[in-house]
Amino acid sequence: MSASALPPAVHLDVSPGNGTRYSLIVVSDPYGGDFVLWPGFTVVLRCFSEGREVFPLTRSPKLGKVDLAAIQTIVRDAFRSGQIARLRGQ
Repeated sequence: MSASALPPAVHLDVSPGNGTRYSLIVVSDPYGGDFVLWPGFTVVLRCFSEGREVFPLTRSPKLGKVDLAAIQTIVRDAFRSGQIARLRGQ
């Protein structure tokens, strides 16, 4: 798959009620899965199985267990609800 054939990036701006606002960008990886970027804290995560598995690729003192769990829930719910597919125009 060429880079031009990849679906567009998706912006998710979510406040899950724990006092934190997550402004995330989900980008398709041409080799499978997705990258989840949390640019405000320079965090890059790797996402497989539509959010069921999320792994940090960068180290950041800002990314704790609570944030990682919240981001995984946000991304998983966005895939399950079809929000990401709709935003990608699929």
